[in-house]
Amino acid sequence: LKSRFERLQIAYDREVSKNGSLSARIYEVCAERDSLKGQVRDYERVRRAIGPEQADRILEAAYQQEQVEKERKWGARSKMRIGAR
Repeated sequence: LKSRFERLQIAYDREVSKNGSLSARIYEVCAERDSLKGQVRDYERVRRAIGPEQADRILEAAYQQEQVEKERKWGARSKMRIGAR
């Protein structure tokens, strides 16, 4: 009976620890969510200020630039791998 109690106590302590970890993670996620909500509000303000068409053009240009940079980096890595052979 005593060993069963000890096992249950250990299991309970483990669950309490997990609960604490999950609670901390929930707090982090909520803080991140609040930050993202602020960014969305800022984005919506900018979009209203410059107009949706110009905002879409700016975003499209940024996406294209990111794609070009990604392809350039991939090409450089690919050349390094080929040169290493």
